[in-house]
Amino acid sequence: MKDVVPPGTVATATSAPSALHEITSPEHARKRPREEPTPIVANKRPRRFRGFLWGLGQSSPVTPLATLSEAMNPLPSPPVNDPLHAGALGTINAHPELFHIVTPLKVDVFEQLLRSHPNQPLVASVCRGFREGFWPFADSSLVDLPDSWEEPSRPMEDEALAFAMKYASEEETAGRYSDPFEGELLPGMFSMPIHAVPKPHSNKLRFINNHSAGRFSLNSLIDKHSVGMRPDNVQDLAHNLLQFRASHGNAPLWLFKSDIANAYRILPMHPLWQLKQVVSINGIRRIDRCCCFGNRGSPDLFCTFMSLLLWIAIHVREVPCLLAYMDDNFSFDPSTSLAIYTGYHDPVSLPVAQVRLLQLWDDVGVPHASEKQLYGHSLTITGFLVDSAAMSITLPHEACTELVAAIRFFLADADRRRRPLRDWQRLIGWINWGLNVQPLLRPALQSSYAKIAGRSIPHAPIYINARVKRDLLFIASIFERHGGVHIIKASSWGPDAVDFAIYCDACLTGMAFWIPSLDIAFVADCPDAPSGLEDNIFWYEALTVLAALEWVVASGHTLPSRLAIFTDNLNTVQMFDSFRANPHFDNILLRACDILIASDIDLRVWHIAGQHNTVADALSRGLFHVAYQYVPNLSVSTFIPPRPSLGDIVGC
Repeated sequence: MKDVVPPGTVATATSAPSALHEITSPEHARKRPREEPTPIVANKRPRRFRGFLWGLGQSSPVTPLATLSEAMNPLPSPPVNDPLHAGALGTINAHPELFHIVTPLKVDVFEQLLRSHPNQPLVASVCRGFREGFWPFADSSLVDLPDSWEEPSRPMEDEALAFAMKYASEEETAGRYSDPFEGELLPGMFSMPIHAVPKPHSNKLRFINNHSAGRFSLNSLIDKHSVGMRPDNVQDLAHNLLQFRASHGNAPLWLFKSDIANAYRILPMHPLWQLKQVVSINGIRRIDRCCCFGNRGSPDLFCTFMSLLLWIAIHVREVPCLLAYMDDNFSFDPSTSLAIYTGYHDPVSLPVAQVRLLQLWDDVGVPHASEKQLYGHSLTITGFLVDSAAMSITLPHEACTELVAAIRFFLADADRRRRPLRDWQRLIGWINWGLNVQPLLRPALQSSYAKIAGRSIPHAPIYINARVKRDLLFIASIFERHGGVHIIKASSWGPDAVDFAIYCDACLTGMAFWIPSLDIAFVADCPDAPSGLEDNIFWYEALTVLAALEWVVASGHTLPSRLAIFTDNLNTVQMFDSFRANPHFDNILLRACDILIASDIDLRVWHIAGQHNTVADALSRGLFHVAYQYVPNLSVSTFIPPRPSLGDIVGC
C-alpha cells in the first residue's frame, strides 16, 4: 500500500449519488461528452435464475403458447417434388392396409371451435394434418438418402425386450401400429432403432424411437433450427399467480392440472412419413402410423396442436390463464366451489374451470384418464411443488429425498470410485433439473460436467475424484437444508430498489471495497493467487466481491434483503450473473452460494464504469489521499482476504 492507513471512525452516512456527483461534474462531462460510458449497467434478471424471477406489479396474465398460435406459420405438407416419393408411393399403393390415418380427434368439431381464430392458415394446416397426416418438417435434400434403410437396434435385455413387445402389441390393438409383417424393407421404408429406457426417477420403462441413430437418421432430415417451440412452464404460472394476488390479495384459489392421455399419439403422420417409421422387434415389423417420441419434429407438431386447443379453452370455453407443458395442462381457479364432472365411470368433484376443460376435451375427442386430473391449494406441476398460499415453488419433499439419496448412493456404492458414463449423465440431468429451484448450486455441478466432457461410451467407467465428491456432497447438503423459490421474494429489481450497496476494485497489489452509506472502507494486500493466475486481475476482482459479501454477513449490521455489489471488471460481473466460471473460480462461487442461501440475501453484482469507481480504485492502489478528496469523512480499515477452500464449504 502506498499510503499508510490512518485510524478512523465511522462517520455520518453519505449516499452513493453524492460521491458520484463529484466524479461526473459538468466540467468533466463537457470535456469528453462522446466518451462518457453509462455509469452503471445493471441486469435485473441474472442468468443464473433460469427465468425464476418475476417483475413487480405484473400487468396482465400470460398465455405464451396459446398466444403464439395467433402469429405462427402454418405447418408444412410433404415436399411435392421429392424424388424419393416415386418408390414410396408405389409401396403405399401396393400395401394400403399398412397405412391409415388414425386419431381420436373429432376434426370437424375442432375446426368449428376455431372459426373465430385470427390465424386461419395455421388452423387449416393443423386440420389438414389430422385428415391427411402430419409432416415433421423433414427435408430430404439435407441428406443423400438411399431408397430404404435399416439401422439395427442393439440387443435388449429380457425385461426391456418383453416390455417392447408388449408395447408394440398394445399399439397394434389401438390401431396406431399396423398389422405385423416380415421380410425385407420395401422402397421408401426406413427402420430406426428402438429402446426401452427407465422413466426419470422411476423404475418404469418408456418406449423410445431412436430417430437420431446412424448415417441416415430421420432426424438428420429435420433442420434443428427450424424446430424448437417453447412450451409453457411454472414460471408463467407464477407470473399469473402474482398478477392475481396483486388484484385479489390472499383470496384462496384452486390450482389444477389435467393430463392428456397418449399425447403425441393423437397426431397421425402422413403415409409418406409412416413409411419411414417401421418398428422392428425380433424380426417382426410394424408401421408406426402416429407421431412418436424420439423424432425431432414431434414436440413442435404437438405444441402447435396444443396452442390451438389452449386458444379454444381460453377464448371460447372460458378457462382463463390456461397453460400447457406438452401434455400437462395447468392453471388456477379463484372459485372456492367445486363442480361435478360426469364423464368418468364415477362422477368426480373438480374446480369449475377444470370441468370446463375436460368437457372441451370430450367434445373434440381428446383422451384423458380420471387419475391424471388433479387439484389442490398446493400441487406438483411439471415436477415442482407450487404452493398458492405460501407463494413458493419447491421440489417436492419426496423428490428432494430421492435426489439426495441418489447422490450419496452414487458416491458410496461406486466400484473403486468409478461409475459408468450413463450413471454420470443420469445423475447430472437429475441435479440440473433441481437447479431450477436452487440455481446458486450451478458451480458445484461443473466438476462433474468436466469429468464427462468428450466421453461417449455409455458403459465406460469414469473416476470420481475428490473435487467431484466434495461438490456433490455440497449439493446434497443444500437440498437437505433448503427448499426452493419464494415467488413473492424472487423478483427482478434494479439499482433503484437496492437496500445496501458496496463498491469494489482490485489491482495486482491491492484490494478494496467501500460502503458509501456508512462512509467506511476496507483494504488489503493481494494474497497469493492459485497457480497460473498470479497475474490475472480477474481472480482478485472476484475475490474482492466475495470479501465484500462476507463482510456484510459478519458485520453485525441488519442483513439487507437486496444487496448490490459494483465492480468495474466485466468478467466478474458475468461470472456472478451466470454463476459459472472456469474451475479456478469454483471455490469463490461455492462460498458465495453457501453464504447467500444461509443468509437469504438477494445479490446482484453489477458493472460500474471504471472512471465512476474512483474511490474503490484509489483505495485498491493505496492512494488514500485521493479517496479522501472524494469522501473526506471516510474511515478506512484493513481486512483479511478470504481463502475459500474445501473446509469453507458447509456440509462437506
